[in-house]
Amino acid sequence: VNQRDYDVETNDKYIQVKSIAKAPNNTNGYIVTRKDRENELATHYAFVFFDNYSPTEICVVNADYVRDYPRSQIKRDNLNQICTNVNIIGTITVRIQPV
Repeated sequence: VNQRDYDVETNDKYIQVKSIAKAPNNTNGYIVTRKDRENELATHYAFVFFDNYSPTEICVVNADYVRDYPRSQIKRDNLNQICTNVNIIGTITVRIQPV
């Protein structure tokens, strides 16, 4: 499913997936857009964190957290403060196309 306002659909969730900090030393967070604030279809946002271009962590929050966020950027530290449950669901295999 790839709707306008969410990327993943489960039985009870419509999840918008966003990525944060792909490059080393990138301290920028996710810039909350007007589209995010007006997104009425998504029930949750999943933020995927990267370290050295490899995904390392996912934080799932209620969409209201994003819609009502008082600043322009949501940073990893902000999400770490509210995402406390840790579920290890497996390892990630990273494949790279040979040059």
